[in-house]
Amino acid sequence: MSRNCPQCGRNLSKVDVYFCSSCGAVLGNSVGKTDRRYLQVSGEQKKPSTGSIFSVWGLLAGAGVFLLLVASVTLSTHLTNKAVSNGKTMLEIVFPKAVGSPDNLGLPSGTVTAEKEVVAAGKNIETAGFLPFDTNFSVVFYSSSDFTDALNFFGIVNSFDQDFLKTANHPPFLIVVDPAEELEGEDGISILFFPKEKTQAGTYKKYVSGGFSEIISDELVIITNNIEMGNKISEVSGGLKKGLNLNSSYVNIKNKIPETVRSKIFVFTDIGVGYVNKFDTGAMPESLKALVLSYMKSGSYYGFIEYE
Repeated sequence: MSRNCPQCGRNLSKVDVYFCSSCGAVLGNSVGKTDRRYLQVSGEQKKPSTGSIFSVWGLLAGAGVFLLLVASVTLSTHLTNKAVSNGKTMLEIVFPKAVGSPDNLGLPSGTVTAEKEVVAAGKNIETAGFLPFDTNFSVVFYSSSDFTDALNFFGIVNSFDQDFLKTANHPPFLIVVDPAEELEGEDGISILFFPKEKTQAGTYKKYVSGGFSEIISDELVIITNNIEMGNKISEVSGGLKKGLNLNSSYVNIKNKIPETVRSKIFVFTDIGVGYVNKFDTGAMPESLKALVLSYMKSGSYYGFIEYE
């Protein structure tokens, strides 16, 4: 049975299954054409694009996203660790100029106590550089009142007033003791001051009674009842003799001692240990008692008391 094109009337052949080869009209039996996987293009049959190419690009894109996520997590972890180690916030690390210093933010000053300000002013003085290499016993005070309480306990008659100690000196205040070798002997005691200005002879000696002498050495004033001991400390401060800062035992503990403390104690010899063991802690002022007990409990060469 012959078929004719409904549009141009041409007699259709067997090849004119879906379209008229003359005018291109769609024939009646081509309804299901859109459901087929093959297309008629310039007389050739060609498969449409399949999902294989899309899968390759999708795999590559997924891998890229994964790598970006890994890099982001790694960078975030690195910055976080850096922030923690430096004591800074993440905002300060990523945008260092976005967060100003307390001064730039207009925060009120003077928020710490007067005693803590004194500590901050004197924390740069490395006391170990003024103490003998083989220090038997030494106490370091950043509180002037604790210092005078200790002087009284050690039997040093003095008339230091707090105003002079605070305004004329940089903290800290040191007491160094060389215990007597004989049972009835006199302990060698030296008191170290760091004056803010050049000192005239007799300025410090007038505050201390008894057999004490005054040694003025550069920016250090030593009041001592043992000239040999005082001269040794003076030579240590001038770099002529080794100080405690070169003692390996001190070097090993140095970083364990906080910079800002109320007082600290050093005992580096067996002689010093025996000296401390003879203390009547019940007769001590509370500040010194707490310091000595902190040393005894530490089982080490040092002890310290922090501000409350």
